[in-house]
Amino acid sequence: MAVLADLGKAVVAALEGVPPKPAVQTEDEEAKTTFITLIGHELRTPLTILCGSLQLLEATADSGVNPKLMRGARKSTEQLVRLVEAVIAFSDASTGELRLNERRCELRDLFAEITDLQLPGSDGILKSVSLDESSLAQLILLDPEQIKIALNALALNAINHGGQDIKVGARPDAEGNIELYVTDNGNLGEHVELAKLYEPFVVGGDINHRGTQGGLGLGLPLTRKLVELHGGDFEVRSEPDITSAIIRLPVWRTEIA
Repeated sequence: MAVLADLGKAVVAALEGVPPKPAVQTEDEEAKTTFITLIGHELRTPLTILCGSLQLLEATADSGVNPKLMRGARKSTEQLVRLVEAVIAFSDASTGELRLNERRCELRDLFAEITDLQLPGSDGILKSVSLDESSLAQLILLDPEQIKIALNALALNAINHGGQDIKVGARPDAEGNIELYVTDNGNLGEHVELAKLYEPFVVGGDINHRGTQGGLGLGLPLTRKLVELHGGDFEVRSEPDITSAIIRLPVWRTEIA
């Protein structure tokens, strides 16, 4: 419709002999521009490493294979695959193409894979995720694979940008809804706009405030989409000594289970 509207203005202007006014940039166009910038930022580095590694491997083929070059090429390729999968998953969740495969599962089982994570954060310090001892143990009806994707995104975000003490767990809220949470003892930087975190292709509110492992800024927006598909809601709370990412699922999901 926007294209037809611009075309109509151009036709009218041509008939009247007046040049058409330039089209005002829409939010969609701004998002597209940001997306292209992020794609360039995120894909250029691993592609450069991949191409360079493969060129050196080709040049040294006669003298044997260098394991470090092979490892660099593999990691860069895996990173590209993850970026593509993130874009596809977000697109499917946004357009309604994603279908939930719901079944009953134990709450604590959702955290099993996440509590095995032990990775360096953006500051280079090795961090791990632990299960909160007070975490609720209960059956719930949901799509475990999709919720695990959401929880994994939150855990990786805490590892990259959060504090040292990272915990995950489940608890009931005042209305009986179930909250799945990832908390850390860090705090968001002043450059971070909390409301912007839920928007796609936004990283910390400003593309200039990012590391080389920042991703496409799809982790939190994808989490929000997946939670909304479950009839729940998602929020990030920031306090001076703790940051919490909370997935809130409706109480009927436990009652049915």
